[in-house]
Amino acid sequence: MRVECKNMNYKIEIKKYSIRLILISFIFVLFGSLFSCIKKEKPTIVLVNVRQSNGAIVENVNVRLFGIPNNSTIQGSLAIDLYATTNSDGVASFDLSSFYNTGQTGFAILNIYAEKQGLYSEGYIEVEGEKTNETIVTFP
Repeated sequence: MRVECKNMNYKIEIKKYSIRLILISFIFVLFGSLFSCIKKEKPTIVLVNVRQSNGAIVENVNVRLFGIPNNSTIQGSLAIDLYATTNSDGVASFDLSSFYNTGQTGFAILNIYAEKQGLYSEGYIEVEGEKTNETIVTFP
C-alpha cells in the first residue's frame, strides 16, 4: 500500500505542475497577442521641392507650411504653422507626425509659401497621414 500512496502523490504533483504550466503558457500567449495588435504609427512627412521653371534646384528658400481655418472668423494661432529652409537639394522637410492621430480619416490640405530675397511662390499640398507626401513649388 505504501507504494501505491507514493505513486498517487506523484500523479497529483504532476497534475499540479501541468496545470501551472498550462496557465503560465496561456498568460504568455495572451500578452503576446495583445502586444502584437498594437499598431505602430508611421511618420507623416511633407517634402517641398523648390525648383525654377527650368527644373533647376533652388536652395536656401524659406518655406512656410500652414493651414487656414475653415471659418475665417476664427482668431488666434493656426494648428499647423511650420517653417523650414530648403537644403542643397532644394527640399524643405516637415515632420507632421505629432499632428496626426492614428485612425484619423484624411489629414489636411496645407498652404505653402516659399520666399527668397523678395521673390515668392505659393502652392498647396494634400497631406495623407502616415506617408511621405511630396510636392514641387515652382519658384520664379
